[in-house]
Amino acid sequence: SAGLFRGYAVAHGCVCVLVQRDGEVNWRYASQRPLRSLLARGDFVAAGTFDGAVQVWGGEDLAASLQSFCQSDGEALAWSADGAFLAVTGARAACFDFSGDRPPHPYRRDRGDGPDYIPRVLGFQDGSRERCVAWAPGGAILATADSTGVVRLWNLRGRLKKGGQGHPQRPEDMKPQFFLFPQLDAAHPSGASERPAFLGWLGPDVVAAVYECGDVVR
Repeated sequence: SAGLFRGYAVAHGCVCVLVQRDGEVNWRYASQRPLRSLLARGDFVAAGTFDGAVQVWGGEDLAASLQSFCQSDGEALAWSADGAFLAVTGARAACFDFSGDRPPHPYRRDRGDGPDYIPRVLGFQDGSRERCVAWAPGGAILATADSTGVVRLWNLRGRLKKGGQGHPQRPEDMKPQFFLFPQLDAAHPSGASERPAFLGWLGPDVVAAVYECGDVVR
């Protein structure tokens, strides 16, 4: 479920329902994908699906349906503080840009408004999964924690590398992607693999990781 100032949203199976504070159902949306997570911001509700898609509703309308094509899993979502970016976890975490920016890409096909459908893929694929995502309070810095406990920091305003999935000889069939690489990373102080449970920022320059073993590291 996800809280909204006018009520709350609940997902079950492929259905998302917005319930007003008085208990009345405001709207019901049936997705074609099983929903795994929900996150609200203002009047918008974002849902992550088991196959890595991100769907965003504004009121009763589906505002965007986005796909990362990088094995995102929809387990957790996180909006940046200014609402410019939405992050989703997975074998490779990904972010979608809602700021209106559309950096040039050789395989870009859209020319419309709304969020950029080309994902910002966080460029690590070492067999671990990015399980936790958390945004710095006042900027475009994202912290992630993978299944081995490694915490990484990413600057979503940093340099983007253009790429995609498909065959470059057929650009009309390419699935475009932007790739980012971490600024910093740090493992659990013991050097052992420890599964993270929670990730959060204590201030503009301090991020804390809570591990299932009980350790809190910042």
